[in-house]
Amino acid sequence: MLTAILVLGGLGLVGGIGLVVASRVFYVEVDPRIDKINDVLPGANCGGCGYPGCRGYAEAVVKGKAKMSDCAPGGTEAVDGIAAILGVEAEKVEPRVAVVRCSGDQDRGKEKFIYDGIADCRSAHRIGGGHKICPSGCLGLGTCSAVCSFDAVVITDRRIAVIDAAKCTGCGNCVEACPRDLIGLYPESHKVHILCSNREKGARVKKYCSCGCIACKLCAKESEHIKMDGLIALVTTESIPEDAPIPEEASLICTPGVILDERHYGHVAWATDPAVRDDFKTRAKAMKKKRKAERDAKKKAKAEAKAAKAPDEKKPDEKKDDEKPAGEDGK
Repeated sequence: MLTAILVLGGLGLVGGIGLVVASRVFYVEVDPRIDKINDVLPGANCGGCGYPGCRGYAEAVVKGKAKMSDCAPGGTEAVDGIAAILGVEAEKVEPRVAVVRCSGDQDRGKEKFIYDGIADCRSAHRIGGGHKICPSGCLGLGTCSAVCSFDAVVITDRRIAVIDAAKCTGCGNCVEACPRDLIGLYPESHKVHILCSNREKGARVKKYCSCGCIACKLCAKESEHIKMDGLIALVTTESIPEDAPIPEEASLICTPGVILDERHYGHVAWATDPAVRDDFKTRAKAMKKKRKAERDAKKKAKAEAKAAKAPDEKKPDEKKDDEKPAGEDGK
């Protein structure tokens, strides 16, 4: 018995010494900045940065493989914290917010058939291109909502996805999840959005949806920050200066009501509250009435100026009967 105990004790001692030696030989020094950076991150582990969790991102930042601004949920606070730990100047970054470029819900967007399958947009999209007639319409089955770690994606009762800007961190997970590429990330300062992705002719778009872009170009004439990309209007991606924002008229001039102006309406309310749409129509009607009055007044002023000038003008070839050349007797 004593021999067995001594043998086991000896083996344990040898094993322990081996582990100590191995830990010394194979020791990998961990950069203390990794833990410090991990502490300033939000801890969402959303994967929006492209790395496995917040610690994986912290390691990538320390190794120079990732940017300080790649953590969208952390925003400027995380960037400032990382910069202080690394001892470098903080990168200037504007937070981004996701926007679903479609507003064709069940009331506005027509459907080809009733879909009663798996509640997943990718699955529905594989069946005849989805149940929406519009090939670019939101299917509204919540795939984007399922991958959002911040509860920022709302699926309305009329089956359309909308983003709650107050909760969105711009991680981009919903962008990757959408099989129809309807979700984009935009600078937080952008408050005007074109909620349509269909690039077909206006006549065809009208057959699909009552709130689709018909490429009339009226909004593009209102602002240099709205451009036509083929048959669809797009808000430019560059920063919009505070002293030259997109005017309110750009959204009010749109007859189908495709343009959302978040300076007046939130995206969720725009999609769910009928009173918001009624208010928009009232404002649009008032704006068009005002412009018509301005045009009429301009035409009237122009006509009056022309009428006041006309009696005093005579044609050069007209001569009065009493104006005869000197020396002529009229024969």
